[in-house]
Amino acid sequence: MIFSIEQMHQVLHEFHLILAEQDPSQNLDLRPEAASKCQAVMVLSSPYVFEKGVRREETPEDRARVRQAILILKTLAAYGNPRPMLILNGEPLQLHAMKKFALELCKSIGFTPAKMVELNCGDTGQGNTMTQFQAFSQSPYGAIKNAIVITSGWQVPRVRRTAKKWSPGTVFQTLGVPFRSFGYDYWRIIEEITKIPTYSQQDNL
Repeated sequence: MIFSIEQMHQVLHEFHLILAEQDPSQNLDLRPEAASKCQAVMVLSSPYVFEKGVRREETPEDRARVRQAILILKTLAAYGNPRPMLILNGEPLQLHAMKKFALELCKSIGFTPAKMVELNCGDTGQGNTMTQFQAFSQSPYGAIKNAIVITSGWQVPRVRRTAKKWSPGTVFQTLGVPFRSFGYDYWRIIEEITKIPTYSQQDNL
């Protein structure tokens, strides 16, 4: 599939908006009708971090994503919708760390989601954004019609496209964590911009 100039302009426009606002989570639709439709908030695990050649089970990026998801669930509850579940989507080691942090955070802020579930997207080193949405669609949760998905701000454009490709039965609102919670560097942005046309041509999004 050829990635057109118009499509690239759209990608660059999306990145421009995201970087300008600094807090993609501000796009959360809290109008009563929209807030009441949300059935789940799903956190996508981030890439592993290595320290001195050792793979870290827990990463600051995952913690920022989990925190954002729980705060959104708490906000939805305050707006009259306490029903959405928290879905942690990642590889087994990531899920263990994400769940541990989620439980600690819930205890510290005095809030508990209606339900917390773990979704395995592949063996260690095999998971990616595509397998995360494939795992979601193939699970019982694939029947969910409306959900919020949490990633990092610079990944929002690619995650939107991946969700639409591999989980077409669910309407996702894709939100990134605020950049003040987890920053970015321009190399990450450049990498993401190049990934979108490449993955599109491979029919992965």
